[in-house]
Parts: sequence; structure tokens; C-alpha cells
Amino acid sequence: MIPLHITLQNSVPKFSHSKNNVIEIKGNVIYLYVRITAGASADKILGLWSDYSSRQYLKISLKAQAVDNKANKSLLKFFAKKLNIAQSNIAIISGELSKYKKLQIIGLELSRLEKLICED
Repeated sequence: MIPLHITLQNSVPKFSHSKNNVIEIKGNVIYLYVRITAGASADKILGLWSDYSSRQYLKISLKAQAVDNKANKSLLKFFAKKLNIAQSNIAIISGELSKYKKLQIIGLELSRLEKLICED
């Protein structure tokens, strides 16, 4: 698995390989670590966030509430729409009951994900 670290340099994300990263790559699979804020005013990417152990996450706000799996479904729909890929290519592989989640994205070029992170 190739970890990818994102740092901000002059307000522009810079991608590099390091430990505790927001993105990991294994073959044609991308693993993305996200932190969710459910019940927000809008669905959007808020930027990068690090926890106490220096694990990086992409912070996402979602309008959906964290009840009855609504926020999880909204998260998958959000990324499918933003990345213009089928929702079936994205899965939550850990953290289904937590605000910290690990997503698995299959068949996506890393440059498209990098572009999305840089845009928002």
C-alpha cells in the first residue's frame, strides 16, 4: 500500500508519500480517510484535518443526520457525484458508526481525487 500525504503549501495542497496519510493506494484501489460532520448546512469538503495521532483526514460536512445510516449513504452519494463515478465503486470499509471513516474507491485515477481536493 502506498500512503500519500497532503500538506498545504501557500494554501495549495501538496501530495507526498508519508505515514498517517489521507490517501493510500493499493493497485487500482484508493483508500481515503474522511472525518464527517453530519447535520451541517451544506454538503461540502471543508479541508484537511489531523487528529491527536497525526492521522490526516479529509473533513466533509453533510446535511444528512447521522441516524438510520443517512449520513453514510449521503457520503457515498456525495463522492460518486463529485468524482463522476458509479456509487457502487465506493464503499465504507471501516468507521460505519463513527465520524472517522475509511473509504475504498475502485477504478479512479488519483489525479481526479487530487483535483477534487484542490478545488474544494
